[in-house]
Amino acid sequence: MKCEQEEARLFLLEEEETRNLLRELFGWSIVDDFLVKSFPFESLNKALAFSNRVALIAQQENQFPKIVLNSSKAEFHLQTKLVEGLTKNDFIFAAKIDEQFKNIY
Repeated sequence: MKCEQEEARLFLLEEEETRNLLRELFGWSIVDDFLVKSFPFESLNKALAFSNRVALIAQQENQFPKIVLNSSKAEFHLQTKLVEGLTKNDFIFAAKIDEQFKNIY
């Protein structure tokens, strides 16, 4: 599934819909209106390589994740800036990040 590109079709999710979509993802949580997940890595180089893979997908999907790196993890914070909250695109993109992680482990 591809993220929606038309600004007019981006809607802030209601709380119930957000909870339902969150149940479909593993390990993601909502923190301060961001969808957040940390992925563990053996080294900073591996975390950076993974983050670069995700960044390429983000560019294709017109997504702008906040990425936090340290020596043992890459953490992603997702939110649709246009509506200053969560949209279905954030959950689609989260699933794409999970798929990339599965592909390397």
